[in-house]
Amino acid sequence: MDKETDAFRTISEVADDLNLPQHVLLNLVSLVYYPLRGQGRAVWRAKRDALRALGAVWQQRRTVQQGRRVDLRTLSAALRHGFTVPYVRRFAP
Repeated sequence: MDKETDAFRTISEVADDLNLPQHVLLNLVSLVYYPLRGQGRAVWRAKRDALRALGAVWQQRRTVQQGRRVDLRTLSAALRHGFTVPYVRRFAP
């Protein structure tokens, strides 16, 4: 079933047309929409603070990833056991 020509387009359709991920498109829309409603300063401040903290978040992520190491024996044992068993068992009747 096709849409009518005057129907509203979804975010995913617009993002596909612009070759942008949806979250980037929504971020750009928020940079236009909220200042028009008089809330621009709060949005800009939140985005500025998020960008300032990005380096610390990346460093914390790097630290966590360096601590996550698994040897081949542990990995093969987990794969032999079946890594979905705890999840399947929880939902089984």
